[in-house]
Amino acid sequence: MKVNSLNIRKIFTTNSLQTIEVTVETDNVKTSASVPIGTSRSKYEVNYLPADEAIQKFNFVRRYFSRNDFADQQEVDKVLRTIDPTPEFKNIGGNVALAISSACLKAFAAEQEKEVFEFLAKKDKVNLPKPLCNVVGGWKKQSDFQEYLLLPVHQKSFFESIEKISN
Repeated sequence: MKVNSLNIRKIFTTNSLQTIEVTVETDNVKTSASVPIGTSRSKYEVNYLPADEAIQKFNFVRRYFSRNDFADQQEVDKVLRTIDPTPEFKNIGGNVALAISSACLKAFAAEQEKEVFEFLAKKDKVNLPKPLCNVVGGWKKQSDFQEYLLLPVHQKSFFESIEKISN
């Protein structure tokens, strides 16, 4: 996949905080990926940069992607790790790395006319992913777990899974 252009812009989250969205354009597709902002961060999470700082770092990273040809998603992620080998992406920001990686993943899938989950499955017949529902968020210093999730397992359709979660 040849990356013709890689761009970034500030967008707002649902709670009016600024985050970033990266757009990848190839010869055949144009895809975008935005990055959520966690309201609580643990010591195990990647380094998050505020939107303005993320854009500055992105402008340094962009040159490694624009006009380059990538064989697969692993190559994209390897370039990101070469640019910033720190475990938490302290140099370029985890949000910058995630947005670039996600936008490229969407482009790889779109170039093959597949949904991302179909592209990642690497097989002909795939099942629709199951929804997860966050029912309880962890409380600072009150729980060893950050979130408690429900995963419906016995339902036969996505709709039935959502219906079960909502009850």
